[in-house]
Parts: sequence; structure tokens; C-alpha cells
Amino acid sequence: MQNKIKVLWLAPYPISQVPGVKFSKSHNFHPATWIVNLGEELSTNKEIELHILTENPKITEDQNIFYKNIWFHLVKSSVPFTNKGYPSFLPIHKLTYYYFNSYKINKKIKSIAPDIVHAHGTETSYAITALRSKCKCIISIQGIINEISKFDNHFSNKIQSLIELKVIRLNKHFACRTDFDKSFVRENNSSAVVHHLDEAINKAFFDEGWICDDKSNILFVGSVSKLKGINILLEALAICKQKISKIILNLIGSVNEDYYKTLEKFIINNGLNENVNFLGTQPTEVIRKELNKAQIFVLPTLMDNSPNSLAEAMAVGTPSIASDVGGIPSMIENKFNGYLVKSNDPEALAEMMFYLLNNSSERKRISVNAKTTALNRNLPGNVANEAINIYKSILNDSR
Repeated sequence: MQNKIKVLWLAPYPISQVPGVKFSKSHNFHPATWIVNLGEELSTNKEIELHILTENPKITEDQNIFYKNIWFHLVKSSVPFTNKGYPSFLPIHKLTYYYFNSYKINKKIKSIAPDIVHAHGTETSYAITALRSKCKCIISIQGIINEISKFDNHFSNKIQSLIELKVIRLNKHFACRTDFDKSFVRENNSSAVVHHLDEAINKAFFDEGWICDDKSNILFVGSVSKLKGINILLEALAICKQKISKIILNLIGSVNEDYYKTLEKFIINNGLNENVNFLGTQPTEVIRKELNKAQIFVLPTLMDNSPNSLAEAMAVGTPSIASDVGGIPSMIENKFNGYLVKSNDPEALAEMMFYLLNNSSERKRISVNAKTTALNRNLPGNVANEAINIYKSILNDSR
């Protein structure tokens, strides 16, 4: 019998979903659903032995847990010689290019002895650690910090941008989803081998069928932040309300308290109190039901590579409007499976929202095309096959 391929992921896995994890403090984990979905699909494949290593400062100690046919290796992230996480005001881990994180993780990598290491994202320590491991490795591009920092130039992002560039320039194999991230990699590393790997969307979204009705319900899912253009969305809503008095905007996702106060002030000043609902963070079941009944999904983001929320909306078949930025044009073919609008332009967004809300036949047409696109692109089984073929090609690459 042929040996399985031992694959080690370095990834921000939401370990609160793994039974038996010992936490020292409560912690809200990013759901990272695209990682969870692909991991669960790969774990059922007889060719793969999947290990996932994730680090976190809120666990009591390093832990190893076998769950759902996946080996989880949980590494406590802390300042050397202490049991405390890195302070946010002084990101020592980033200033040292994650030297201590990488040292600790790479000791674990040696004990696991994987055939291939797959680091998910360049936003944390995982990519540069994979590079230092000297194993055959591939790095998935998620968000692009060098692009995000143009809108959020926080000191921490500036340092991470330098780390990201180093990784891009020195690594060989990359997994990309869009023309945008592929171009970023190739611009900074002309000899890079770029593999196409789509995003795995929870099968539950494909099971849900979008319902067309005469209500004027709009949905946003994601971080309720300035980067996602929520203030632009509210301005567009105020314009639309002049013609559609009963228009409703539901927002799912976490929101910063200071930013919420800014949004709340706009809502009050523009008489939108009865038109806007902040629903907070919600589980998959709630999100898919809200997508099912929303007449439009709107993503007015200023910058995104491959937004998970848009892929989920298309999987349900919810007609979508999104900003023509970053990798979104690789997801939406304008006027075929969704609509693209200029970012940071509330008038253009309002015009498109009004058009779709008043054109049920167009919403139905877009819905069918969006779901067909998502079925071909984002089914976990299809994405898992893509990943396995990539792993095999890297392992067979003797260069």
C-alpha cells in the first residue's frame, strides 16, 4: 500500500472548535472557515495524513490532540522566558521577524517530519516559519498586508509588510486565488511557481436556495470596519431610502466600539434608525439563512483579495454587488454573476442597489449564474483535489 502524504499546515485554526483544548483565558477566534472546510475535506482523503499546527497565547501549554482524523499541534505563543503573550503596544515578535516563534515551531516541525509544509497566509508568523523550516513548502496568499497597509498604516502592519515581502521574494511555491494575488507574487518574485487554489466554502451554503421576493432587504457580512466601507454603505442606504422607505440593511460581524459610535451618529442624523440592524457575529446557520432571504448582498470594501463572505453569498445564490478592487474582479464577472461598482462611491453604489431591488428578473438571472460559478469553484471536494494535485507536483519537483 502506498504511504500517505504527510501534510503539515501552519494555520490560524479556530481551536475553540477542537474538544479538549485547555485555555488559560477566554478568547474569540476568527472562524477561518475556509481553512476548516478544506481541512475537514482533506482529512477524509486516504492519500493524506493531515497535521495542523497553530499557535496561540491563550492556551495553558503546548498540546497535541487527535480529532476528526486530524492531528492538531497547539503551540503556546509567549514572550521568551515568560508565560505571557506579546504586548500589542510593542510587537517584539514582529520586530524580530518572529525569530522565537519560528524557533519553537520548527522544533515541533522536525518532530512531525512532514513531507510538505503548507503555511496559510502572510499575515502572521506561519509563512516565514515555513520558509525557515527547510522543508518543501507552499504558502497560501490570503490578505495582502502590503495592500491593506495603504488603508491602515499602523506600525504593526508596516513591519508585517516587510516580513511579507521577504517571504514572497525568498519562497518558491505559492497558492493563489485571484489575478490580484498572483500579480503581487510575480511582481516581487519573477521565479515563483504560482499554483491556483480556490477557497473551500461550507457545503451548507450550497444547500441553501436563495428566495426572490418583493422585500428590500440588504445584507453585509464581514468585519464592520472602515476598510470594508461600511460608512459608504450607510451613505448609499440613505440615498436609497429617499425612494424606498422600507429598505432594510442587516450587518453581520464584529464591530469596533469607536467605529460603531461614528456609524450610529450617521444613522441618527439621517433617520436610519428603523432601517439598520447590527446583528453581531453569527454562526454559519444564521448567516446562510440571512443570505437566503436577503435580496442583495453588498460588499463595499476598499480592499480585499478573496473575501469569504462574497464566496458564501454566491454559493447561496444571493445577488451580489461588490467593489471593483483587489481580487474581487476574479470572483465576479460584471453583469453576469454579480455587479461591480467603483469603491468609495456611495452614489454609484446606491444607483446599483436601487436598480437591483427594483428588477426581480435581473436578480433571478444573477442568482443562477452566481450559484453555478460557486459550484464549480468553491465546493470543498473540488478544492481538496486541487490541493492534493499541488502537493504532489511540489513533491515531484526535484529542483
